[in-house]
Amino acid sequence: MNLTRRNVLALGGMAITSSLIPLNVALGDEHDIKVAIEEFTNGAPISEEGVTLTLPELVEDGNLVPISIDAAGATSIVIFAPENPVAKVGRFNFGE
Repeated sequence: MNLTRRNVLALGGMAITSSLIPLNVALGDEHDIKVAIEEFTNGAPISEEGVTLTLPELVEDGNLVPISIDAAGATSIVIFAPENPVAKVGRFNFGE
């Protein structure tokens, strides 16, 4: 293969495009999050009562956000952040 300026630009463009594909897939959309919530709850109604989520408004590092959850009687919690590159932040199981 002759490595011309045109070939280098084409390869660079393909590399950039292919590197963005996983990012778009990871972002998901609101529908994907709703489906994940339905799977987690098995269709049970969702209630915000009795759940307190505490986190800072601003943090220096978005990779390290301290959170506190108070949910008396909860056996499992899933946290989603729709604006994150990966929307599902974590699943936490309590008790046995």
